[in-house]
Formats: sequence, structure tokens, C-alpha cells
Amino acid sequence: MATSGVRECTLKDLFKRLEENINIVTHQIKGGERNKEGKKSYQRENYWGSVDAVFKMLSSETTKLSLAFSKMPFPSVKNTEAMVSELEKRILTLVSLYYSLPLSEGATLMSQYQKTVLQVLDCLIGFASSLSETVSSERHNERLQWTGGVWEASSFVLLRDNKQCVRKCLADTAELVQDALGEIEEAGETDGCIEGLLVDQDHLHGEMVTWSDQDREVVAACEGLVKTTKAMLKKSRESVDKRGSIDCESAVSTLDDFVSLTSTISSSVDDFICCIYAPVNYVALTQNGKLLSEITDKCLQFLRDSDLTTNEDTKWLDFLSQAVTHNLQKLEEKTKPNNDLG
Repeated sequence: MATSGVRECTLKDLFKRLEENINIVTHQIKGGERNKEGKKSYQRENYWGSVDAVFKMLSSETTKLSLAFSKMPFPSVKNTEAMVSELEKRILTLVSLYYSLPLSEGATLMSQYQKTVLQVLDCLIGFASSLSETVSSERHNERLQWTGGVWEASSFVLLRDNKQCVRKCLADTAELVQDALGEIEEAGETDGCIEGLLVDQDHLHGEMVTWSDQDREVVAACEGLVKTTKAMLKKSRESVDKRGSIDCESAVSTLDDFVSLTSTISSSVDDFICCIYAPVNYVALTQNGKLLSEITDKCLQFLRDSDLTTNEDTKWLDFLSQAVTHNLQKLEEKTKPNNDLG
């Protein structure tokens, strides 16, 4: 039968439609709409086994399409449509699995899982776009790049429970705090002068601004406060390892609440450390020090009041609480003017 006036579907049309369809589900997942209960038949081990399987299938279907368009002649529209359809089925399976994970498994787990799924989908969008480019110009660099991107994203080792995800979040935060301590050490090597400014000193007529003796004492107090925060994060990870649980919703919520409480530590430490460079602004430094000490104190109090600690942990909880108070008092004392002219 004649189809006059109707444009035939092209290879580029297929890949454009694939890209659009993936974009639709990506926006839905970013929107955060979830079924609170998930699947009533949810079984953790079986669920994550299914997720592993669909990631492997996504990688396999992507590879098939990539190889099919690695050289001329390209497959027919009909054969390509069949391959695209298989890839779309795997994508829909992944999306269905994502939505079937119960929220009761934990907000931290859900956040990590969402990031992984979105990264896979983002790579698939890039892959679909690269195939359009391939059929238009026969350029293959982007196709190869995005094929590799899908492989890499699909091979990520997924953390499968809230406890693992919480521990990772705490470890990531601790690493950033350690970086801040490294920055303090580097600042000491330049005597508080911002490194980039050292290069330009020969072109300046004024004297190089460095730390005073008082500044050095103040920065030492700052370092003590940051080290206390780092120690709190280390002990909190140990507490999560020992007593963190995913066996009931209240235990899962405790882990989520603690991670939420620690979420501002990294930015607070950054704001604090930014103030240590010469000329040191003591007012801003003290204000940021108070904020960091408040967050660290709140974390310690949360741990003390939760099931993550017991009476056995009282000694280190007390020690770190006292260390927060001591270092803040030291900071406030050292930032006072040395004399009437200060």
C-alpha cells in the first residue's frame, strides 16, 4: 500500500526517539516521586541480584548497538529498531526496579542508588546522541567514548543497604576534613600567605602579608578544633560499624538522621579554614569556629542519645565534648587583642 506523503523513519529518527525516551524517565527519577511501600514481596538479596543482572544486560545491549555501527554498511532501520527496542526494555526494567525499592530501606541508600541510576541513564543519553552523530557523519569517537561510559557506570559496585551507605558518607566527609587539615599545614609552610600571591610579590611595592605570632597561636587552636571534628567522625563510623542496624525502620531512620546532621560539616570546615590566611579576620574566624563546634557538639549529643552508643562509649564521648569546648575557648582567648593597640 502506498504511503505517499509520510516520511519514512530513519536511523537518526530512531536514535533521537531513544534519547528522548531516556530523557523522560531521567526527569521522572530526578523528580523524586516514589512509592513509599515499594514491592511488598521485596527481598533484599533477590532484589540486588536483579539490579546486577539488568546492569549487565544494559551493558550488553549497548555493546551490540555500538558494534553494529562501528563500520559501514550500517544495519537496516528494521534491524536497528529491534536492537533499540531491546535496549529500551532493559532501561524500563531498571526504572521499574528502582521504583520498587521500599523507602523504608533508607534515605541514604536511596540517594546513593538514585545517583548511580541517573549516571547510567546519563551515559545512555550520551550514547544515543553519539549514534545519531555516527549515522550523520560517520564519526566514531563519541560513540566509543559513551560506550565506555555505559560500561563503567554499569559496573559500579552498588552499596546495598543503608548502613553501608551511611558509613561511606561519613568516610567521604572525614576525607574532606582531612584535606582541610592538609590545607592548614600548607598554609603554615607559606606563613599564612595565600600561595598564589607569592608569585606576584616581586611586582608589589608593599610588604608580603604573613601571620603574626598571635595568628600562629590562633591557627593552632583552629587546627585543634578541626582535628576534634575528624576524631568525632572516626568514632562515629566505628559506632555505625558496631551498632548500626537495618533490621527495623527506627534503626534505619537513626542512621539517616545522623548522616543528615553531619551533612554540613564539610562546608563548615571549608568556611572555617578560608579565614586562616593573612591578614586573619578574627571575627569571621571565631564565628565560623563557633558554628563548627556547634555542629560537632550536636553530632556527639546525637550519638550519646541514640542506640549507636552505649555506656561503654561515655569516656570518648565526654573526652571529645570537652575537646570541642577547650579548643573553642582557646580560639576565643587567642583572638583577643594582645594589648590596647591590638
